[in-house]
Amino acid sequence: MISQPIPLVLHKAELIAQTARLGGPSYRYRGSTLDATDAADPQLVKWFLKSPGHPCDGHAFASQEECRRTVNYWLDQD
Repeated sequence: MISQPIPLVLHKAELIAQTARLGGPSYRYRGSTLDATDAADPQLVKWFLKSPGHPCDGHAFASQEECRRTVNYWLDQD
């Protein structure tokens, strides 16, 4: 069986703070909070998902898009 990629349907993320607790920006996305670290090199920035009840709550991701896809996948399950 060939797995299908998760479709890219991203809702609008609302900026909560330009500089949040981890040094980078913080966004609210579909009831979750996405917090970024501050890094001189953008490739070193990590995004942390805060979403109580979500299996990936507290996990780090390489990009905001990855966090948003994870939230979408969880919320949009049949």
